[in-house]
Order: sequence, then C-alpha cells, then structure tokens
Amino acid sequence: MQLRNVVASASLLLAACASAPPAPQAPLAVQVDSKKAAVTHQDLTTAAVTVDAEALAPEAGVQATSAHWELVFDGKVVAQGDQPLGVTISTTEPTALSLVGQATLAPDAQAVQKLAEHRGGFPIALRGTIEFTGPNGAHGTAEFAKATLLREPRMPTVTVVDVGASHYDDGHVNITFNFGLDNPNPFPVQVESFKYKIEVNGQQVADAIAGQKTEVPASSKRVFEVTEQLDPQTFKDLDRTYKANTMKYRLTGELDVGLAKFDVDLGAPITFTR
Repeated sequence: MQLRNVVASASLLLAACASAPPAPQAPLAVQVDSKKAAVTHQDLTTAAVTVDAEALAPEAGVQATSAHWELVFDGKVVAQGDQPLGVTISTTEPTALSLVGQATLAPDAQAVQKLAEHRGGFPIALRGTIEFTGPNGAHGTAEFAKATLLREPRMPTVTVVDVGASHYDDGHVNITFNFGLDNPNPFPVQVESFKYKIEVNGQQVADAIAGQKTEVPASSKRVFEVTEQLDPQTFKDLDRTYKANTMKYRLTGELDVGLAKFDVDLGAPITFTR
C-alpha cells in the first residue's frame, strides 16, 4: 500500500512538471555604443540628425529589427518615429547602425525669423531604443542617444552688387543693375521669386520678377543683371539730372523663399561710367 502511494505521488509530480510553462527567457543583452551624431540635412525649416552607433551580439543569429526615435531640439521633443533596420549583428566585430530622425523646426515665417535671430547654434539630439530578436524567440532592447549642434539658419538677402550708367549722344541713358540673391547658409536655399520695382529719382523705371524657382547654392550668391533705358521723352529732366550727376536709385520688392517672404528696400547714388 505504501509503495503504491509513492508511485502515485511520483506520477503526479511528473505530470505537473510536464504541464508547467517554460521558464521565461532572459532578454538579449546586446551591447550598443552611440559613437557620434551629425546634422545630415538642413534647410530653412527642417533638419535631420543621424546617429552612428555600433552593436555587438551575445550570440549568433541576433538581428536589429527596428528603432524608435525621438528628436530633441533645444531641450524639447519635437518629433518621434520608427525606423526599420533588418541588420544582422555580429558576435565578434561591432556592427554599424545608422539611426535617423528628422523634424520641422520652424512651422511658419515667424518661427524661421526667430531661429535666424539666434546666435551660437542650438543643441539637437537623437535618442531612442533599438529592438533586437534572436534564436528561439529571444528578444531585447537597447538605448541609444547622442547630441550635436545645429547652426541656426540665416535669411537669404538681396544685395546690389553694382549699378552703372552710360549716357549716349542721342540723349538716352542706360542703367545696368547687378543685384544678387545671397545665401549665407551651409545648405542650398530655394528662392521662389524676387518681385521688384526700381525707381530713379522717384520715377519708376522697372516692375518685374527675377530668380523664379532659383536654387542658391550654400554660401553663394546668384547675380542677376537688369538694364533699363531712360529716354528724354519719358524721363523728366533727364539731361539736367545727368549733367548734375544727381541720379539715385531705389530698389524695393519682396523676396519669396516659400515659407517666408521678406521686404527689400535698397537705394544709393548712381555713378556714370561714360
């Protein structure tokens, strides 16, 4: 009778062990080292940051499947998102991972102007977690984070490179304006248009558009030449003004860079070249 009870107890114990859930699997302990961050795209309104990281797997068959990121600009989270990865992680040599996040930093013209007025750059960082999978359904996460400095954008400007005037025997005057669209930024700027008017001694001599859909390269200038002819029949006191050398111009207009539009108002004396 006693032997029968022992056998029955052992049978119940074996049955319980067979039906018990398996012990929880330890999470994958993948080593991740955030090496550096860099601003890899910037324009007047948006920016993207890339973090170069390295990962080392504790066993074979580990893959980085995705990353969830947050972009932190000037101490505030301004965007978040998910990035698919699909990268197999080595157990012997660190595997490179490139993590990218981007955001709109200036949603309107007023915000662009506010950024432009700042000096000294803005701190910007990309942080988040990377998801890993491994053999037999193993799973793990690891954090990444790195910061860098974003140079504040600068507004494109219109400058008058030079103005030259020539007087001819028949009495007419040609005035040539060379004005430039200046981009002081380390990235290209797309100019939608520059609508302008030119006055000489208070009389309008031009009303036109220049630079439509023009890309101004980084740290560069696009120069446009405009020549206007002034005739004695239509320009008041042209001969007297020329002889007195008292001509002045005024250039007014609107520079349109898409999100923002800026007024232009420039003027100076005109020097005759002949």
